[in-house]
Order: sequence, then C-alpha cells, then structure tokens
Amino acid sequence: MNETTINLRLIQATERGDTAAVLQVIQAGAVINGCDDRGRTPVLAAVHGRRAGTVQALIRLGADINLQNNRRDNPFLYAGAEGLLGILKLLIDAGADTRLTCRSSACWWMPTRT
Repeated sequence: MNETTINLRLIQATERGDTAAVLQVIQAGAVINGCDDRGRTPVLAAVHGRRAGTVQALIRLGADINLQNNRRDNPFLYAGAEGLLGILKLLIDAGADTRLTCRSSACWWMPTRT
C-alpha cells in the first residue's frame, strides 16, 4: 500500500470514529499528520466527524492539533464554529494555539466545512 493510500485510510477511519482502525493504520505506517487533497489532517477529520474519542486518541499519539487545511481551518477553529464544546476542551487542554485564524480573521463564528 502506498503512502497516499494508507494516509487516506487513516483520515477516513478518523472521520468515522473508528479508533481501533486508526491505531491499526498508524501501526501499518500511516503518517499521523498526513493530509488529504484538501489539507485535512486525521485530527481535523475526526473533529469534522464529531469524534471526541478519536480526537483524544490522536492527541495522545502526538498529532499536531495546530495544522491548518487548505482553507486555513484547523481543529480548534472548526470545533469552536460548530459548538463542539467537549472537543474544544480537549484541544485547549492539549495546547491548541488560540491565536490562529482561518481565511478571515473574523471567521471564529462561521463554520468552514471542507
């Protein structure tokens, strides 16, 4: 399996919240901070899927929670825009950079679905 394929499998597993598959794909060589063609990392995909348990597992494994996608969105910004308070707390406790902004400095209140 090539790197692009295995990283895509990781992102798909995180979005589904299949934490067991996430761990398996990482052990098989997926890059924890790899991204898809939209720039989504596994942790951002888990936030998009509203999968707090998977977000927490990725944080424990060392995922970079401050990476931004092609639209300059990141897990913290998306969770805040969507009102995902449990995930937002996980991200803040893990050291999310609250100074990052997305494509508009006023976008903290707007969902930026990708």
